[in-house]
Amino acid sequence: MDLVSILFFATAAIAGGIAALAFVRNSGAPARRTFCVALGLLAVQSALAGLVHNASTTDAANFWRTWWLVPQALSPAAWLLFVLKYSRGNFSISFKNWLPIFVALTAIPLATITLLPENVLIPQAVGDSPGSFAIGGAGFILYLSIVLGSALILINLERTFRAAVGTMRWRLKYVILGTAAIFIVKLYTSSQVVLFKSHTLTLDIINSIALLIACALFLVGLLRSGLFRVEVYPSEKVLQFSVAGVLIGAYLVLIGLFSKIFAGWEGPQAFALKAFLLLSSLALVGILLVSERSRDKLRRFVSRHFHRPFYDYRSLWLNFTEKSATIVDADTLSRTVADWLSEHLRVLSTSVWLVDKDSGTARLAASTGVSAPDQQITGAIATELIQALERESSPFDIDDRSDSWINTLRGFFPDHFEGAGNRICVPLTAAGRLVGFCTLGDRVNYIPLELQELELLKCVGDQVASNLLNLQLSNRLIQSKEMEAFQTISAFFVHDLKNTASTLNLTLQNLPKHFDNPEFRKDALRAIGKSVNHIQELISRLTLFRQKLELNKTSVDLNACVREFLSAHKQIQISISTDLAEIRPVLADQEQLQKVLTNLVLNSVDALRSGSNGLIRISTRQHNGTVQLSVTDNGCGMSPDFIARSLFRPFQTTKKGGIGIGMFQSKAIIEAHGGRVEVQSELQKGTTFTISLPAC
Repeated sequence: MDLVSILFFATAAIAGGIAALAFVRNSGAPARRTFCVALGLLAVQSALAGLVHNASTTDAANFWRTWWLVPQALSPAAWLLFVLKYSRGNFSISFKNWLPIFVALTAIPLATITLLPENVLIPQAVGDSPGSFAIGGAGFILYLSIVLGSALILINLERTFRAAVGTMRWRLKYVILGTAAIFIVKLYTSSQVVLFKSHTLTLDIINSIALLIACALFLVGLLRSGLFRVEVYPSEKVLQFSVAGVLIGAYLVLIGLFSKIFAGWEGPQAFALKAFLLLSSLALVGILLVSERSRDKLRRFVSRHFHRPFYDYRSLWLNFTEKSATIVDADTLSRTVADWLSEHLRVLSTSVWLVDKDSGTARLAASTGVSAPDQQITGAIATELIQALERESSPFDIDDRSDSWINTLRGFFPDHFEGAGNRICVPLTAAGRLVGFCTLGDRVNYIPLELQELELLKCVGDQVASNLLNLQLSNRLIQSKEMEAFQTISAFFVHDLKNTASTLNLTLQNLPKHFDNPEFRKDALRAIGKSVNHIQELISRLTLFRQKLELNKTSVDLNACVREFLSAHKQIQISISTDLAEIRPVLADQEQLQKVLTNLVLNSVDALRSGSNGLIRISTRQHNGTVQLSVTDNGCGMSPDFIARSLFRPFQTTKKGGIGIGMFQSKAIIEAHGGRVEVQSELQKGTTFTISLPAC
């Protein structure tokens, strides 16, 4: 037995042993059966190749080569099934999409070796070796199927590898590398057979060596835990962004093109032409490589479309948005952004500066490299820097610039390390307005920030700028609302207190003149008491805005509340009728509900004072699991605009002596009980207020 035979049989034994080890070691893994079958087919193929090589006669070689065709035909479909299944969390979807190709890749090779076995490999004697065969039409189809199957396997391997990150990639990379080694070589050997219409022993030796190397990689992968228990979800865009697809296509096109061009060309002229094309191609490649513009375009294109990202951008962006979404303070957001960038980009010195264009200042809001961040720049230096950064749209390296304002930026970097990588400035611009800028320096291991990291900085910077601008606008809106509320309250109380002060002033002016008149003193005391009571009422109503509504809930009968109210307010001169149905109790604060009922009835009384034949009706009922209390009057009513815009807002009233807090307070009380307030009203016809509370 010679060295070649030892290679074939040793490779078969090693491949079979690793397949058995994978079957035993990963017994619960879903893809391990497919892996074992696919690797077993290659082991059988290698053993049969050894038998072909050791055959003593041509007939024996032909016999073993015929059986060798079976694993040769089945291997591409088996390995395609494996790479579609291996580590794929979406295997069922992928397999459904690839099912027609899988069926074709299985049926066509089997059909060629079954229906036209004599036309696949045609024995031919080459020297003393019986292992050389020409291929017929069926053989051409068989090997062309193997070429296409190998290409599809490599493309899917790349998809799986690119979709994995972190420990997932660590676990599966050796299986992917081993499988890639097998089918890169098989792509080459099969394309040689298709091109030269001949299969030789040399091609079997090359395939066997590739399988041996792959077995070593498989063995390393098997020693790692969880080899077949990794799930990735690769994108369905296969060919658009596949390096393997591009390289395989270019390889097949080139060998096909050159085989056509140089078919039948021999002699010195053909050699000279081949040399000329080769040297011209090398010169063109050299020109493109030294061109800065071409290199930059190629770098951006590859980084964007083919390069495997160093970061898992989906998880990074999710992490960033989770940390920054609920922040409502600019300084807190700045600290969060500085810490986040420092942690994920491994940059020791990260600072965030906030710009105030109105005052022409820039303030250091947060920094991971400066212990006391309360720094500020003002004056002409700040103005020049702000104007310059407004013209920048992307992150830039300040060491590549020579503008005068760059010296100001350089002074912002702490001098902790010498030559610690490049120093980057990220303008924070939103809606064409500069709201701040970020500086990054002192990177770990002095590694410069790459293009994909600069693009990540651009995205983060745009998001931070939008957040900062929204915070500025929100703060202005809050300040405007606070001022509007202050002006509303001030105008209301100033007007009311002015009237009260006028009454007191008039009383005090007349007091010296009529002090001896007992009737005047009595009226004066009454007026002063009334004014004081009014001021105290204003103060007590105003405290409602500062107090938290606390409920003391007990089982309350609304009918009893109505009777208690009527008993306590017998002085009301307007007729009040009741329609109290049998209702269930509610869990509520009886004192607070009495306030609501008082507000509703007194509002109706005020609405009826200017009219005649006034009537108020109080009713209760049960409806869909709730208890309802209604107060109806036939008074002046309210306009739809007032109901929609003003009824339940504080300090909005149609009553001459009202202060506009009663309905605001009533609605707050009912909603605190989990209920709701509804109103129906029509001008000059009356109003109905209905409160609904959950029944016990």
